[in-house]
Amino acid sequence: MIRTGLPTFLILCAWALGLFSAPLLADGIRTRVQEADDLRLDARHMVRQRAPMVLEFAAEYCTYCEQIEDEVFEPMILSGDYRETIVLRKISIDGTRLLRDFSGAIVTREDFADRYRVSLTPTVLFLDAEGREIAPRMTGVPLIDFYAQYLDRHIHQARASIAASPPTQPE
Repeated sequence: MIRTGLPTFLILCAWALGLFSAPLLADGIRTRVQEADDLRLDARHMVRQRAPMVLEFAAEYCTYCEQIEDEVFEPMILSGDYRETIVLRKISIDGTRLLRDFSGAIVTREDFADRYRVSLTPTVLFLDAEGREIAPRMTGVPLIDFYAQYLDRHIHQARASIAASPPTQPE
């Protein structure tokens, strides 16, 4: 009885302490890229902030995805420099949860990736609130040493595209 109860107790303790959730700082700031669940809701936020979405397509088996999360996205989140200027999300293409797309339709993550012709991970897209690509995508990790600079250049291009377009009303 004790042998079977102890693992359950330890799992419950870990869950209660938040060990199975996304890493958070003491002030509640998420340090990992948030998994996309409702892109229509995210689009409303993008319209209000006049901000593009930086959307990472990743996979559980992808070591390069983990590398850019650890070495690029996490420091970017921690810096706070992009907090008000982009919406950063991730879609795990091998995930099983369904996703609400920009139009409100419920789709699988794999079907959503197929819609954007994403076949390699990591792939990072730069999208407007209607889900249109507004800057060149980044596929793979050619040189990790320069990835943050390339990403920053693409973000600036996406923000310039948003700034040049007329404001839209949130749905």
